[in-house]
Amino acid sequence: MTRRPLLIADDEPVNLSVLRRILAPEHELVFARSGLDCLAAARKHHPALILLDVQMPDLDGHAVCRRLKADPQTADIPVIFVSALSETGDEAAGFECGAVDYIAKPVSPPLVRARVRRDTTRDPILPGDAVATSLWSPGSALEVVLVGVPQFGSEAAVDAERFRRIVERIGGTVETAVTPATTMV
Repeated sequence: MTRRPLLIADDEPVNLSVLRRILAPEHELVFARSGLDCLAAARKHHPALILLDVQMPDLDGHAVCRRLKADPQTADIPVIFVSALSETGDEAAGFECGAVDYIAKPVSPPLVRARVRRDTTRDPILPGDAVATSLWSPGSALEVVLVGVPQFGSEAAVDAERFRRIVERIGGTVETAVTPATTMV
């Protein structure tokens, strides 16, 4: 079970029920029935992931996703759209406003579980996560250089544990990715 809940936002009770049956055995769940309720629940619960319908009252899912990504308190929460809109343009619009994935309705339970598992068990690797990053440890600094990892972008700060997981994910070790730098006071 994830430590933080999943937030499921859909205005149709039957859709909430379907996702509840699929995800409740492994996750704590929080529900919202409108776009505004989703925004409030995201701020209150800071979920591990949001499953978001596109067509909802008051604010559609795209507007909700844009607001989530613009708010520093919720910007890091991954969003997966779950929608009956299944054309390529619909999916592209979801990714353009910040979603990490798009699942078409009717949903496939194994697919939903797999995609939720993927996005709740890994650290998000965001643009700018690695190439030349300074890591601080008590009393010293390390200059960290990841060579040949262009998908990570440019400079950014990451904590030591997250850095270790990123390096291991690409098949390296911290020892081979870290070069000592001068001690910083």
